[in-house]
Parts: sequence; C-alpha cells; structure tokens
Amino acid sequence: PFILTAAGLFLAATLTRTHFELWWITLDNANNPVVDSELTLWNQYVVRGLTSLFVIAMAGLGRFTFDWFRQQKERKELERQRLTSELAYLKSQVNPHFLFNTLNNIYGLARKQSPETEDAILKLSGMMRYMLYETNVEEVPLSREVQQLQDYLSLQSLRYKQEEVATLSVVGDVESVQIAPLLLVPLVENGFKHGRFSQTGDRLQLSLQVEQDGLVFQAENPIAPKTEERDAVGGVGLGNIRRRLEILYPDRHTMTTEEENGIFRATLTLQWA
Repeated sequence: PFILTAAGLFLAATLTRTHFELWWITLDNANNPVVDSELTLWNQYVVRGLTSLFVIAMAGLGRFTFDWFRQQKERKELERQRLTSELAYLKSQVNPHFLFNTLNNIYGLARKQSPETEDAILKLSGMMRYMLYETNVEEVPLSREVQQLQDYLSLQSLRYKQEEVATLSVVGDVESVQIAPLLLVPLVENGFKHGRFSQTGDRLQLSLQVEQDGLVFQAENPIAPKTEERDAVGGVGLGNIRRRLEILYPDRHTMTTEEENGIFRATLTLQWA
C-alpha cells in the first residue's frame, strides 16, 4: 500500500505541475502577447510552490487514509480473536458438564452390575470422540448433531429407567445443511436438569423442523415442583447458548422460553445465511 501511495502521489504531482505550467503560460500569453512564451523565473516559483503545497497535502491525506484503514483492520482482527476465544470458552463449558452427568449415570449402572453398562460406555466413547475431534470447526452436518442428541437421549433413558423418557421428532432434510456444533445439546440438558420425570408419562419432548430458510428446534419438559432443589429457569446453560447464538448467528436467530400449565418450553429458530 505504501509503494502504491507513493507512486500515486508522484504521478499526481507531475500531472498537477504540468497543468499549472500550461495554465500559467496560457494566462501569461493572453495578458502579455508580446512576451516570450517561456515562463519567467517568478512564474516558475509560483507554480513550483503551488505544486509543493499540493503534494504535501496529498501526502498527508494519503498517510491519514493508510493509517485509518490499518487501524480498522487491526480492530477487526482483535475483535475476531476476542470472539473466537469467548466462543471456545463457551464450548468448553458444555463438555465437562455433559461428561460429569453421564459418568454419574454409568457409575450407577456399574454399581448395579447392569448389562447395559457396556452399551452406555460405548455410546459415551462415541460422543466424546465427536466432541473432542469433530467439533473444532465452524459448522458440522446437522445429521451429526441429531445423532449426538439421539445417543444422549439413550443414555438418559438408562438413568431414568424409562424406555421413552424423551422423544425426538425430526422433520426435513438434515443431511444437506450445516450448523454450529454443540448448539442443541444445552437445550436438552436444560430440560433434563430442570424437568420432572418421576411420574408415569413424564417425558422431554424434542422436535426439530428443517425448512428451506432455516430450522426450528423446540424442547418441552414438565416442570419440577418448586419444593425440589433446582436452578432458576434460564440458568447457566441457556445463558451459554444465548451468548453463542449472538456470536454465531447475529440477527439470524430467536430464542424464547415460556412456562404454561406446568410445562417449560424453549424454542430456538435459526435462519440460514
């Protein structure tokens, strides 16, 4: 950029000086037709002085413009690095929380010498492999996230000893679209964390609808009684996902939560770019 700026200033100075000289010659000859066509010494001083002032002004403007663009570029890079670091931190919060809960579930199965322990360990191994090695990218196939949810629900069914402690309905093409990794899991974890699953028929209902312009993911769970120890609705898990959405899908998402007739409902809507 500096070389191009210098070359531009040199060319501008040359053209400007030539223009001034031709203009001054024309003016001088028009007023004094009897004088020689060459510039007088005084005329040359005036032309060169004006040219120098123009070059100095253009050089200052060029330097200011160059510095302004450089500073804007540096600011954008610093902001990008800050958001990348914050996003990595938010993603890192998902893994330990999930791992802690799942290991507790498997520990309970192992103590009872349940034949389902081996299958639970295999599912956990596959899920951790995905989290550690496949999510270090901006986007993953939505089908991979759906598989992650299905494995997670299978582990939760072992914990609650219910075949259908949760249901997942998927409508639309999940193979051809991409989504930010580990974006849906916190909503499911929040449902299990704050939900009631002690009565027959209690279940977490999940629905995913993929459309041409985006997707809608909804999680519904019966609310645990106030007497039970639980965090306030919209706790750390939902705060995490809200911040990630602000970074990853600015102006392209909505997330709402509501309580109605003993049911907590979280709805996430994403729009494709």
